Amino acid sequence: MPPAELRYVSTAQVSQALGVSVTTVKRWVDSGVLPAHRTAGGHRKLVMEDVIRLVREGNLPQADLTQLLPGPPAGRCDAAALATQMRAAVKAGDADALRNVVHAGYRAGLTVETLADLVLSPALTELGHDWATGRTDVMAEHRVTQACISAFYELRSVLRVRPGVESPVAVGGAPEHDHYILPTLCAKLTLLDCGWDAINLGPHTPPEAFESAVVRFAPQLVWLSVSHVADAGQFLADYRRLYAMC
Repeated sequence: MPPAELRYVSTAQVSQALGVSVTTVKRWVDSGVLPAHRTAGGHRKLVMEDVIRLVREGNLPQADLTQLLPGPPAGRCDAAALATQMRAAVKAGDADALRNVVHAGYRAGLTVETLADLVLSPALTELGHDWATGRTDVMAEHRVTQACISAFYELRSVLRVRPGVESPVAVGGAPEHDHYILPTLCAKLTLLDCGWDAINLGPHTPPEAFESAVVRFAPQLVWLSVSHVADAGQFLADYRRLYAMC
């Protein structure tokens, strides 16, 4: 019998995630392709880690594995509970758990801005405080940041879309000498989730690039993500010029 701490999924869940019928999944189990544990009532329970491992090895078709990730049921999502899970994942430096929280929260109906502002931000604020007070090091901070960026980039492929509607255009990024990737990425994903065609110029973008993008794309909205200002006077001068141009 597998250890109790392993996470089980049903044949119906695996069927939905892999885009095949329940009958096909049961046939894989019966033929030994997919390991399973039978309950006392004769039901097949699959270990989630086995399913993910076989998909990654190329032995099973891959659709949306995020459907197998743990999370609250749709329509009953508690951002505060997810924030607690996120803080634990960040403290542990657990990239997989962090990704699970982001994807499960979105599947359960949270918007991108809620995930960014109420779930992720408190955990990163706490991490930043721990780094500033010497409780953690820059390596841990960088690892968590990269895991966050990766999780939100992956979210792009499952964002809700509005087919048949011409999307308004938005352009944005972080100013010169601001190397933070995550805030402007979250701005882009928030706008995409709201139906915009959002073009992210990324971090450390010189003023000339913003101006060129405004001319080229004629956006209806321009965002500026500011986490670090190297020269306040120069930043304000560049901002006023961009504002006037817009």
